[in-house]
Amino acid sequence: MKNLCLIALTLGLMAQVFPSRAQALYEEGKVSVISHRGDWRNTPENSIRAIQNCIDLGVNMVEIDIKKTKDNELILLHDKTLDRTTTGKGLPQDYTLAEIKQMRLRNGAGVATSHQIPTLEEAMIVAKGKIWVNIDKGYDYFDLVEKVLEKTGTTQQVLIKAGLPYQKVVAENKAVLDKLFFMPIIDMANPDAMTMVEEYIKNMQPKVFEVCFTQIDQALQNVLDRIQKSGSKVWINTLWPSLCAGLNDDRAVEENQQDSIWGKVIEMGASFIQTDRPKELVNYLRNQGKSVNTAGYIRKKLMDRDQHYVHVVSHRGDWKQFPENSLDAINSIIQMGGDVVEIDVQRTKDGQLILMHDERLDRTTNGKGLIAETTFADIQKLFLKDHNGNVTQHKVPTLKEVLLMSKGRIMLNLDKADRFFEQVVALLQETGTTDIAILKGLQSIEEINNRLGVHLDSIIFMPMVRMDNDDAEQRITSFVNEMAPVVFEVGYQKSDNPLPLKAKKLVARKSLLWYNSLKGRNGNHDDVVSKADPDAGYGYLIDKLGARMIQTDEPARLIEYLRSRDLH
Repeated sequence: MKNLCLIALTLGLMAQVFPSRAQALYEEGKVSVISHRGDWRNTPENSIRAIQNCIDLGVNMVEIDIKKTKDNELILLHDKTLDRTTTGKGLPQDYTLAEIKQMRLRNGAGVATSHQIPTLEEAMIVAKGKIWVNIDKGYDYFDLVEKVLEKTGTTQQVLIKAGLPYQKVVAENKAVLDKLFFMPIIDMANPDAMTMVEEYIKNMQPKVFEVCFTQIDQALQNVLDRIQKSGSKVWINTLWPSLCAGLNDDRAVEENQQDSIWGKVIEMGASFIQTDRPKELVNYLRNQGKSVNTAGYIRKKLMDRDQHYVHVVSHRGDWKQFPENSLDAINSIIQMGGDVVEIDVQRTKDGQLILMHDERLDRTTNGKGLIAETTFADIQKLFLKDHNGNVTQHKVPTLKEVLLMSKGRIMLNLDKADRFFEQVVALLQETGTTDIAILKGLQSIEEINNRLGVHLDSIIFMPMVRMDNDDAEQRITSFVNEMAPVVFEVGYQKSDNPLPLKAKKLVARKSLLWYNSLKGRNGNHDDVVSKADPDAGYGYLIDKLGARMIQTDEPARLIEYLRSRDLH
């Protein structure tokens, strides 16, 4: 990209038009991160590893560039020639894909690596369901791009773009535009920039505008105002000085001017920032409470057994603001920046999995009786109650609805699901959400291997340990030695129990420890104590007992405390 670009995404239709099939793209009041050519500072630009690094970092979208080979295969490459970024020479269109695959990518220092030049198909298979993709330099190949996306099932997580007038784009690519998300590019150097904006708004109502400029002036302001007035969001690139009037990444990082650079572009209205410093920008936004939460980032922290981060687990969602186990209770935690929502799974008379804690309908709905004796059709007629017992307009959600809503946005701990492991796993596979699920139970290692063994590579299983039991220490040791689970859920009531202080040594960083700070748990180092003295509650669990996951009924308070300690 050669100019600073702004992308405006339509707010009103965002949830419907850009479904959450990859890491969450946008949340109201938050800022999404787009990584330019992937994580090119740490691995070759436009490489598979550069894309995977962005997924692991929690980046929301990766920008890639494409070219076509002699035999009409689409590959990832920025320059017109192979010379700078590969061991090859000349034009990519002069080589077949087989010949291209013999070349190797160079890193940012120009040193040849072992990385191959990927095809667009290979890149989309890696990105599928995990991260959004912005395809640059692809206008001449839109028809081929569309075929690749159809083949890989990724049409709903890609943005294509062009800097051409509406009439030309429609005349040349109408069939493709009917299937893919398209961004018009508006160059502020063009005296007809505003006319182009108006033309697109009138005829296409595009969900995305890319507005390129080299200076901040009234003409730019008028365009930005018009775009936002139409109900759109703004994307600003902070790649280098000539693209952003000096509001660039290097100044933000190397001169420690994050507030005056990234903070400024957010102040200008940016809800999307494309960057060459994805890690630093993600961390900045998280510290500001403005990052879009992503399940990929959360899972990576868990799988790495990260000791410098404490995961916030919200018990039954944000149940003080919305009915427990409701869609809005879960979505509120996503907006808040939580990491995991604990939900409860029950099964109806006719085999439908739904969210509800109790086995009976009485406490949390306006219905009566056992869930297991009630059909789903009858449960659909009911309404959820809030925590004060008032009937609301919220309906009882199915587990499938919750999985699809949460996909790519937040991790879910499925409590009470061990009774239905086989059915739950089948649903996770059907919805493509095995990577956001944490299952748990009191079963033995043998039982877990028998029921979940083939799925343990994709689904996190968390053994539960009641530390006051005589066999608690042996249970921890056995699981660590034989399974090295990602995390244990542990808890105790006896204040003189020595095991809690010993447990973090037993897991020896091979596993994380999850403690509940719910009222009255773990020697009263709980939410109640933490309200007056968070160090005596949350701090004790973290510092003395080694908690790296805390389940709470006060998620906002816990997040605030953790961020004050740079632990979230």
